[in-house]
Amino acid sequence: MTKDFREDLIFLENKLRNKEPFSFARYGDGEMMIMNNRFIDILNKCNGEFRFDPNNPAEQKHRQALINAFTHQSEDYYIGIACPCCVGMDNFNVMRESSGQKEENLTWANLLVNNNYNHFLKQVVPLFSRYDVHIVCNEKADLENLPFADSIKKEYRIGSDAWKEEVIQVDESSSGILFLLAAGPYSKILCHQMWEANKNNTYLDIGSTLDPFLFGENGFTRGYHRGASTINKKCVWG
Repeated sequence: MTKDFREDLIFLENKLRNKEPFSFARYGDGEMMIMNNRFIDILNKCNGEFRFDPNNPAEQKHRQALINAFTHQSEDYYIGIACPCCVGMDNFNVMRESSGQKEENLTWANLLVNNNYNHFLKQVVPLFSRYDVHIVCNEKADLENLPFADSIKKEYRIGSDAWKEEVIQVDESSSGILFLLAAGPYSKILCHQMWEANKNNTYLDIGSTLDPFLFGENGFTRGYHRGASTINKKCVWG
């Protein structure tokens, strides 16, 4: 199946514009390592991220929750995977096949960044103001500089390694809310659990895309924020 990096973003952009509920979670190399049962510790990265120790039995249930989210199948439930130009063709194929997803429910983990980042900022982010927004973000984040700050109706604050916590419950009676999730692996688990509980809202894993708004001068945490060469990188599929 042929996919185009920009067209896949516009597909979700149009869903937001038309207020068609969906769930989109992005699984990068960090999530890939967890699901492959490999040790990873990036608690000291940027504003604090996550850690997984495969030898700790208590952490295996969190890994399983991540796998359950990755392999869940549902209409309007979309999974972004690491692409071959970022992790190699072998890892890409393993993620694509192990997800069990239909091809139309798969897209890039990098869909909101790299060559798509400026389009995301200019065309997608303004759509957030059309919603009542609930945001899950780092306890250090400052929401006042977000361009849609007036639309934020509820905020959930988390610390590092939040994917091992169960701190957020979705209101099963709510409708039309846009949940913006900036919580590492926890975002993926929430995209699954919230979508299963209530398919009348939209759940969007925004990752680090809004870090410059949330953390000021400390928010330029990725190359594409700083105008690195990745801002021109159009990721490929298969």
